[in-house]
Amino acid sequence: MYFNTLTTTDNQAADGTRYATPQVDFHANAEGTQLVLDVPGVAQGDVEITVEDQRLTIIGHRKNAEPVGEWVHQEIRPFDYRRVFSLASSIDTNRIQAELRDGVLSLNLPLAERVKPRRIEVA
Repeated sequence: MYFNTLTTTDNQAADGTRYATPQVDFHANAEGTQLVLDVPGVAQGDVEITVEDQRLTIIGHRKNAEPVGEWVHQEIRPFDYRRVFSLASSIDTNRIQAELRDGVLSLNLPLAERVKPRRIEVA
């Protein structure tokens, strides 16, 4: 009802860029569904969310903090997250909302009004 597929696309773009795949949880109710993605280290201005042809693409850029002195040892590397979902036509893509807080990206994907259950009064 919410997605045509829950699988992600390959984590390598056509230009050869490799991406980490963030973990995701889904929550659904009568109003729609919520995606919750774990994207630690990504700042609010470093998230790109696009919808095209019912494909929801989420990209996050994690950058390194500037060292206070010289690097002695470095294990934490900058990288990009990417996840792509094929949305069902029942999702109203014009009303998708997103919020990033403490490394957790939440997206609300509301159902289109035409597919919500409704009660019809009998006259």
